[in-house]
Amino acid sequence: MSWRRMNPDEPETVYTSNATELPQLAADIKTVVDRIIENREADNATEAEQLLFYINATNGYIRILWINDTDALGTWAYHLDLPELHEGGDAIIFDQLCYNALWDYTEQNNFDEEYNLIYRVFYRTELTDVEELLI
Repeated sequence: MSWRRMNPDEPETVYTSNATELPQLAADIKTVVDRIIENREADNATEAEQLLFYINATNGYIRILWINDTDALGTWAYHLDLPELHEGGDAIIFDQLCYNALWDYTEQNNFDEEYNLIYRVFYRTELTDVEELLI
């Protein structure tokens, strides 16, 4: 598991994971989202209140970016590369495992002490439209 740059003049926004199981994948989603939140100001996304997770089974990654409604905010998109999970080649299993991990991440990490949602979370796959993850 390691970070790398998408472009030489940008910060490290690509996290390569060896996750193949739900708990590992949820933990790696947290790692990436923690970095996104940490870089929020430098990313010019201080006004963002929502995160979009784009699950791409064809290429084996989840792209994560700040949004407000349907407008992308911020300078960078973050990627969680999942080559080990992608090797199986079954897009339906990939999409479902990523969705389940996103659900687990959100349920465990996206609520404050009074159980108020910190960020609204949206997701989509190559075959679906954007939907809000409602927990």
